[in-house]
Amino acid sequence: MTKKLSGIIYLHDISQARMLGSLRHNFQMFNKLCGNEAARNVILVTTKWDQVAKPTGESRERQLENSFWQEILRVGSRNLRFRASKDSAWQIVDAITERTSINDVFIQRELVDLMKILPETDAGNALRFTLKELLETYKSAANQIRRDEKEANSQDEKQRLADVEERLRGTIAQIKEMRVPLSRRILKFLGLV
Repeated sequence: MTKKLSGIIYLHDISQARMLGSLRHNFQMFNKLCGNEAARNVILVTTKWDQVAKPTGESRERQLENSFWQEILRVGSRNLRFRASKDSAWQIVDAITERTSINDVFIQRELVDLMKILPETDAGNALRFTLKELLETYKSAANQIRRDEKEANSQDEKQRLADVEERLRGTIAQIKEMRVPLSRRILKFLGLV
């Protein structure tokens, strides 16, 4: 028996001055996991309001609403502030439970109804793309360290290179895990899945 999620809480640290690359990628991945139909089950929650001046926090919140969160808010999500209190936490939970209809989260529909495996889902494809970008970054870093090492030949450079090469191997392993198995591709080609 499949159980549906009643809601999803996405937490964002309002003390972060910018929505940098990794935060942006994480939110894009989150959006793909949910899909537009389940957006009304999503509560976008800003945290750490006690660590920023009120005008600064409000300005950052408006920026999130008008740019990064604009689309998901447009299709039914809402945002709330967590004020580090029990009452604030219950307000967020109540916002989820007061929704009368529950829509499937997109990845749930892909995995259960469409019987896809994770690498075949939109989120899996996005993750594979992100891992490939990371792989290119690590390759560039390793090449730069190798060039620097020829000039400096220090122990620190050798350790940095070993660390980057270890990250490269880990990223390559993750990409391999995200591939659709050949047997699955054949079954899909034959229309059996």
